[in-house]
Amino acid sequence: MPRPRHESVLLISFIALASACTDDASIFDDQTPPTATLDYPFDGALASGPVLTFTGTAEDSYGVTSVTVDLVEATTSDGYATWDVSLDLPTGDLFVQVGTRDEFNYDPQAVTIDMQRQGELVAPTALTFNPSTSQLVFTDEGLEGLTGLIPDLGFTQNLSAPNIGTGPPLSSCTGVAVDGASETAYVVDASAPGLLAVNLSDGTRTAFSDAVTGVGANFSAPVDVALDTTGARLLVTDDGLDAVIAVDLITGDRTVFSDGTTGTGAALISPAGVAIDSVGGALYVADGSGSVVQVDLTTGDRAPISGGGTGAGVALSAPTYLSLDLTMDRLHVSDLGLGAILEVNLTTGDRAEVSGPGVGAGDLFDQLEDLWLDEAMGRLLVLDSDLPAVWSVDVATGDRTIFYEFRRGTGDRDVTLDAVAAAPQGADAIFGVARGDAAVLRLATPSGDRTVLSDAVTGAGPALVEPTDVQPLAPGGAAGLSGSLLVVDRGLGALLAVDPATGDRTVLSDGVTGAGAAFADPSGVAVDAAGAVAWVTDIGADTVVEVDLATGDRVTISGGGSGAGPAFDAPVRALQDPSDPGRLLVMDRGLLAVVAVQLTAGAGAGDRTILSDGTTGAGDPFQSLAGASMTDAGLLVCDPTAAQLVLVDLASGDRVLAAGGDVGFGPRLFAPSGLAERTGGGGLYLVAGGATLLVEPTVGDRVVLSL
Repeated sequence: MPRPRHESVLLISFIALASACTDDASIFDDQTPPTATLDYPFDGALASGPVLTFTGTAEDSYGVTSVTVDLVEATTSDGYATWDVSLDLPTGDLFVQVGTRDEFNYDPQAVTIDMQRQGELVAPTALTFNPSTSQLVFTDEGLEGLTGLIPDLGFTQNLSAPNIGTGPPLSSCTGVAVDGASETAYVVDASAPGLLAVNLSDGTRTAFSDAVTGVGANFSAPVDVALDTTGARLLVTDDGLDAVIAVDLITGDRTVFSDGTTGTGAALISPAGVAIDSVGGALYVADGSGSVVQVDLTTGDRAPISGGGTGAGVALSAPTYLSLDLTMDRLHVSDLGLGAILEVNLTTGDRAEVSGPGVGAGDLFDQLEDLWLDEAMGRLLVLDSDLPAVWSVDVATGDRTIFYEFRRGTGDRDVTLDAVAAAPQGADAIFGVARGDAAVLRLATPSGDRTVLSDAVTGAGPALVEPTDVQPLAPGGAAGLSGSLLVVDRGLGALLAVDPATGDRTVLSDGVTGAGAAFADPSGVAVDAAGAVAWVTDIGADTVVEVDLATGDRVTISGGGSGAGPAFDAPVRALQDPSDPGRLLVMDRGLLAVVAVQLTAGAGAGDRTILSDGTTGAGDPFQSLAGASMTDAGLLVCDPTAAQLVLVDLASGDRVLAAGGDVGFGPRLFAPSGLAERTGGGGLYLVAGGATLLVEPTVGDRVVLSL
């Protein structure tokens, strides 16, 4: 009996599928989704920019068809053997998921990490409250930008910065007022001098009122600004003009509103911070000479309300910023001279300390700036430009606690690191030298915790005096030094080995250890891949010295009469070229150049060739040079003066900006000085001032490891 037609079709289909399965991958023999790694950033990373690049790898026996990061498709040029994706980051705590897919399987969480995005703080100065977003908006002179903070959540985000938004830089921003209706911040730029308008949605900056925008009296030294919605104007204090300047909200035109000849009353001497009561018709001005002045919003007339003989209590020293509390008929004043916050009674002018050396528990303020009263929580949120941080001050008790700071890892954050070295594969730490603190620090990964590994009291051996560079010796190195850290110390005039576990120090080469001329002023160290010799750059003798790590013997291989070519002039750092082990790449601060030194024995040994400087290779010239590292694209060089990383093409000498300024998202680079390849992941470790970052070298994105 013949089969029904539908049964025949099913049978034929099954036979065809079974036949195919004998030759090709199928759902029956491929039941495992692709595996993946996330190489950059890392679990626990702290990001500050609105965008971040993620990179990684993926593999599968039958091929990878897709990789996503938080459902955003990654791009690849090699079948997802390597991949990358640029992702918009929301503010706050983040759970990032890498998903992988092949023809039959999908794993939505092949890799997961926790990380965080918060707004960077460098030197916050002035603030205002934006009721339309329930955000504090404050200026940051070090960041050259604006930051927003939501007090209820403790979350911050950078709103405008050199790489967030376009337009003139906020190079010296000391005051800010926000028009919530138009989502525009008006920022005082003392360096212009003038006012900039900042679009809070995208960070775009435009000149609003300055010497070429708007007409009227030019600013001299503007300090702070208040928005007078009733008068459709901005009121700006100007310390150079000893005046309050009115700026039209439509045109940017400027008129003198109150000064020694406009309005009655004692002249302003050093006007600074302002607070406005539009309903009551008054502007309050902190006068740095030691008073608070009320200015009538209609006439510009001035009257002291506290200080200079008005009111009793703690004398004002250098009042800087004000916060108005009409409910309680008072002003809160940050006084830079007293290092304290005072309360001023608006009726009597009497003053009392609210928080400072004499009132309240907690650490003292470092550098008081602007403040805002959070009435609902009974606290003042206070900017401190030196810490940098936002304090929370209990209005009732004066107790002080840190409300927000941009930091990661425990330990002293005031230590400046000059160089960095990655531990051998598998180790859970990197190491940095702190020249000013005469110490080697251990920075745990991924926590970022900072501890002293070796200094005058930690570790045995001759005390460090002025360490300037550090490099690791890989396992299997020379003379029992496997896994040690090589440290150059200018103060000791020596090359030392530091035990990465104990911090113990041993002199390998100096004036009495090893033969050869003593170091004059050693600065940097590079290590041979085989671990038998090291090369020390000596800025005192303008030479490169080769050190036998087994004996400590020193031989000048280039400079000082050895080798031909342009003479060194302060060679500070060096590394062996991994693509050409027969040459050493030297960063010369005096020549502002990358110099190649021939290492191969025989003819030409020690010869020097300029690879990149102001006349060799295209691009902006170096302003200074420090540490460097090789990448797939070329040599990445720290330029501390320019606050950037420069990529050098070693074939042409061309230089391009690789990170810093408006290249790459992440923390600003302050005096970047050391780079090291990361073990067990993507990116390069970078030390810049007090921060240790991980930089993605292809796009320049940066996240914080330790700060």
